[in-house]
Amino acid sequence: MGEIFREEVNMKTKTGKKIEIFLNKGITVPIQIAQKAIKNVINNSKNNNIIIDGFPRDEEQLRFFNIFIKNQDTINLKGLIEIKVDKKNAKARILNRKGRTDDNENIFEDRMMYYLKFRNVITETYKKL
Repeated sequence: MGEIFREEVNMKTKTGKKIEIFLNKGITVPIQIAQKAIKNVINNSKNNNIIIDGFPRDEEQLRFFNIFIKNQDTINLKGLIEIKVDKKNAKARILNRKGRTDDNENIFEDRMMYYLKFRNVITETYKKL
């Protein structure tokens, strides 16, 4: 989702300006904005296979996504991919990226806590696929 959000920011759209505020602070983009982006990506895709990276991230996004895919005749959710990286390596990777104002130690720690808080409920929801 980050790539989708950054593209919106780079296009300097009204939504992009809202997204930029959240990205710069390193906090989750509100569901009202995120759901517009996810719907656009899915509905405008010319490809039958889509990988949605970093979504859903919390229970509110999970509820939205489950309702959204349930109401779409053309969506067949295949599964969840979780790539496990130890915290030390993840932190080094994030802090060494270039050109991102949201890549710093405090934001990394906040994101990691947020990820760990919701990871189990999300993986359990999609484990049955």
